[in-house]
Amino acid sequence: MLNNGFNNHEIVLELVRYDQLKDHYQLTGIILHWQRLTGVQNLLKTMLEFDDLFVDIIIWNNNPTKNLTLTDLLINSNDRIQIVNSKVNIKDEAKYRACELAKTNACFYADDDWDVRMYVRSLYSHFLLEPTILHAMTDQFTYFTNIMWTFFDQTIDLHTGFSWIGCGSVFSRENAIRHLKYLEYFLDNEQNRDLIRQGDQFFSIWMNQIPAQFNGRLLHSDEGASSSFDNFDFDTNQYRASVLSIKILEKTLRSSPYSKLFQRNRARNTLVTYTKSPCSYNDRFIFFTNLLPIDNLEQIPFNITTDLLRGTRRNLPNEPNCPYREEHVFFEDFSTANAVDNNTKTCWKTRHSVKRGDFYGIDFRTIQINANLSFSIQYSHKKSLQKRLQIFISLDSYKWLPLPSQNQLGITYKKRKKYVSFHTRLFPVGFQIFRFIKFMSLVDEENPFHICEIRLID
Repeated sequence: MLNNGFNNHEIVLELVRYDQLKDHYQLTGIILHWQRLTGVQNLLKTMLEFDDLFVDIIIWNNNPTKNLTLTDLLINSNDRIQIVNSKVNIKDEAKYRACELAKTNACFYADDDWDVRMYVRSLYSHFLLEPTILHAMTDQFTYFTNIMWTFFDQTIDLHTGFSWIGCGSVFSRENAIRHLKYLEYFLDNEQNRDLIRQGDQFFSIWMNQIPAQFNGRLLHSDEGASSSFDNFDFDTNQYRASVLSIKILEKTLRSSPYSKLFQRNRARNTLVTYTKSPCSYNDRFIFFTNLLPIDNLEQIPFNITTDLLRGTRRNLPNEPNCPYREEHVFFEDFSTANAVDNNTKTCWKTRHSVKRGDFYGIDFRTIQINANLSFSIQYSHKKSLQKRLQIFISLDSYKWLPLPSQNQLGITYKKRKKYVSFHTRLFPVGFQIFRFIKFMSLVDEENPFHICEIRLID
């Protein structure tokens, strides 16, 4: 079968499809205010600066003692900003109520104490790959915890996981509205009504999808103000919500096999659930691998009777009895974030030797239509391993074409250094324009992957 690369028709079709997705899923920024006014001001300023990304911005004031105004936000007037002054503090629920008010089909949420500038574009471009699920950013510890808090049972179509959304997340307005209906349907009763305001614990679990999660470098600002959950029994309610979320989902799927109340089919795009990190210093590309920090994650059995506490804070990677402590320590030392942090002394590494089908790759966020992309990879595994990897490119992450091995123009290995550079203008015609590139092993190897830095060459 001839492999002539991507033709102009395929490229144009994908560009049109991507523009249609961006148009359909325009973005509204959601900010919650409680007491950290400076944090709200800073986050609002960031969203206003990204005027090509955020069509509108909704600020939900959860502090009933404060009537928040544009003047408080250091803004004279702006048609893109809407302020909602709530009469009561509805906590987490406000995020989804605000998204419900949006005029766009997608929402971005972040707590007001995070600087999102170095990953917001990557997060949004990643969302467009699979708009049906939650996309979120967090740190290495939380990411690993969330991986532990996953649940699979093929016999009842259970395939879900937890993700925090506070460091930055993108989700569809449709999912937000559906979540509000779930909260009312399952929790609006005397026993559980108080958990509606703890809605984040239920959001990703009730999607019955594995969330798409970045792990990376985060910039946190601490204004010193208290959380909106202060003076409440937060830990107890969080525990109750964590247990109840999976309990309700599992019971519904098991007792009503033909019910369409929860999603039963898995999201189509598998790439979004890989381990990945955005470039931490310019947000221009995303590093990904199909190797998760926990082996055979989907084969870990889940029994609602014995594993009910899996998604609670009693199951953390730094606990003495955690079965994945060794994996967690290794991931903290060699996470994917280390390959894109502008520091060659930190590296991403796999725990095991490379197996057939293992790969790592780069998502450049959009199709690189100028056919003049240059980037480099500095690695610490054997040069022979790197040279044996089959290179694939893709426009959409579904169809992958192998780069012809007989034509290595545009790929340069330094002689006495583990460094390889790529210049796509020298690639064969049909292989110069792509969005994704991955490096896959076609055989079992004796050594692990070990990547220390990926950089664009301007």
